[in-house]
Amino acid sequence: VLPESTFLEKEDIVISYSHRYVRKSKKIIEPLGETKSELWVMTRLAERLNLEEEWLYEDSWKAAEKSLKNALENGNFVDLKEGKMLKLKMKPKNKYQTSTGKIEFYSLKAEKAGWSPLPRQDPLPKNEGFILLNTAISKYTHTQFQDVYGPLPSIVLINPENAKAYAVSDNDVVELYNKFGSIRLKAVISSSVPEGILWAPRECRDINGKPQNIIIPDTTQKLGRGPTFNTTIVKIKTGNK
Repeated sequence: VLPESTFLEKEDIVISYSHRYVRKSKKIIEPLGETKSELWVMTRLAERLNLEEEWLYEDSWKAAEKSLKNALENGNFVDLKEGKMLKLKMKPKNKYQTSTGKIEFYSLKAEKAGWSPLPRQDPLPKNEGFILLNTAISKYTHTQFQDVYGPLPSIVLINPENAKAYAVSDNDVVELYNKFGSIRLKAVISSSVPEGILWAPRECRDINGKPQNIIIPDTTQKLGRGPTFNTTIVKIKTGNK
C-alpha cells in the first residue's frame, strides 16, 4: 500500500468531467507522514525498473503545458499557473472524430478493423445462469464518500419471475457464485431488470464484507480491451433452491 497525498497536499490542475472550467488547485499543507504524490511514486518506479524513456522523467508542469497547448479559450498556461480560472475550448458541434466527419451509425472504422460496423447482440448464454450487471449509483464515486453516506448497499436486484422460481422474497439473502468464488447479497425484487439478469451496485461488498470483484472474471473485452464487469455469469443459491 502506497500512501498517496491528498488534494490538500499537492499542486494540481483540475479538469472536470462535466464542464469546461479548469484551474490550478493550490497546496494547503505539506504532505503528512510518508505520503507522496502519484508522480513521485511513478518516477521512482521507472528508475527502479531502469526505464529510459525521457517522457517518464519530464517536469510535470512542462508536460501539462504541452498537453494544454491551444486548448484554453480565455487565457494561457501562465494565467492558469497564476490561479486564473479558464475555459477549455470546444470542438465544433458539427464536426465529429470519424473518417467521414459525420455521426456514423454504420462505423467505417470498425468495419476496417474487421468488426461488425453495426451494434450486434451476441447470443445470451442458455442454462448457464444469470448475467450480473453492475453500475455506479448516486452519491458515490466508485467507493468514495462511504464515510459520508455509509457503505455501498449489499443488494442485488432480481426479476419477479426469477424470484418466484427460486422462492426469493425481498431482503432474503441469496448467494451468487461461479468458478471464481461467491458473494452473499440481500435480494430486492424489481421489474426494472429483465428475466435472466441481475444487478448490483458497482464495487459493493457482500453482507460479510467480501468484495464483489472476487466473482468478476479477469478477461478483457474483445473490442476495446476493457474490463468485463457486465458479462459476468453467476448462479443463484438460496435456502430454498
